[in-house]
Amino acid sequence: MANLSKELILQTAFDLVEQKQNIKISLKDVGGALGVSHAALYKYFPNKKTLWTELAMEWLDQQLIAIFPFDTSPYEDVSTIAHDWLWALADGKRQAKQQNPEMFSVYTTYIEQDPAAYQRHARDLGESFMTATGKDEEFTIGILLSFMYFSAPAYAIRWDEHFQQQFELVWALMKKNFE
Repeated sequence: MANLSKELILQTAFDLVEQKQNIKISLKDVGGALGVSHAALYKYFPNKKTLWTELAMEWLDQQLIAIFPFDTSPYEDVSTIAHDWLWALADGKRQAKQQNPEMFSVYTTYIEQDPAAYQRHARDLGESFMTATGKDEEFTIGILLSFMYFSAPAYAIRWDEHFQQQFELVWALMKKNFE
């Protein structure tokens, strides 16, 4: 057994999700893979929910690395910044679902269905968008709600080959708000 750490526990949990292609993994499973009892994990995580929420948040942040932070240096206008930021969010989540459905399921279970975790995620998104565009909080909330179809897991079952075309249709309606 290597020295136990928060990072090692999270990596092991991630590896188990990948290996089993299932999110029904217990703390006992994680502890067993590390060669420790599940009780040893409580030093780092008070409960299973905390471990999985943190794993989901870290994984999601990695999937959305293009917007944390969003590099605005190549851009000349806020409209293009907003479009590309929103597309990076939408496509990042769509790609995450396609490439790793198990971890997307962990995200759906432990972030989308947990009000506190969801608020943290929404706050992070909002802060990134406001920093990139210079828009205020109220405006940002409205825009993120307008594009929720393209980022909320509840709609993921509907994300098909028309996803980008649908995104551009919504963007065409919203673009004037950035001019």
